[in-house]
Amino acid sequence: MTIDVPQHILDAMTDVDMPRLRSETPPSGTMVHGGLQVPVYRSGCVVVGSGAAGLRAAVELRRRGNEVVIVSQSAWGGTSACSGSDKQTLHTANSADQGDNYKAMARAIRAGGA
Repeated sequence: MTIDVPQHILDAMTDVDMPRLRSETPPSGTMVHGGLQVPVYRSGCVVVGSGAAGLRAAVELRRRGNEVVIVSQSAWGGTSACSGSDKQTLHTANSADQGDNYKAMARAIRAGGA
């Protein structure tokens, strides 16, 4: 059975406003590297990339009380951050208070939800 969904409904489901970013934290200093002056940021942990693995790592580090900086190509970059990855969302929601528990997540998904 095929159901035609009106275009205005499809548009309403996918046309979302991105949240406003907070002001960028100023660098704690600068250094010269390769003849260029670059900003220096200090943090306990640095995560490179804002895809599923990078965001998961950042969330878990922050839950454990670490100060985290995510280095990404753009503020709205990352395949999972922009696509609404259901696997990442389910995994994060299912392990909010105990960290990684893949067996519990697999049971929840097999049962039909997190």
